[in-house]
Amino acid sequence: MTQAVGRLRLVLDRGAGTGEYQLRSPIIDAGKSCKFALDEVHAVTIEAVREKRPHYDFDVYHARLLLDNPRRAIVLEESRNEQVERVEAVATTVAGFLGITAERVQEGAVES
Repeated sequence: MTQAVGRLRLVLDRGAGTGEYQLRSPIIDAGKSCKFALDEVHAVTIEAVREKRPHYDFDVYHARLLLDNPRRAIVLEESRNEQVERVEAVATTVAGFLGITAERVQEGAVES
């Protein structure tokens, strides 16, 4: 399975039991590329965070792939303001491919 969205490329190979996360951006440093064994996947999560701003609040949703070794959280997709369907679709697709269930995590508020 290969997922490429914007600067992100995630390759999951069940046959070899490996995964590879790559970033493709000449402009920003958004994290580190890594290779990992699929048995090091801890979970696939769907997380909701309430962002508080001076004049309005909004919800941000993240689909994340959590790894034990290397210890990483890879953001698979994110969206805001009740557009959670796209985030859920990515999380359930990746989790299904790995043979696990996507977990919902409710986080607190973040003030910016």
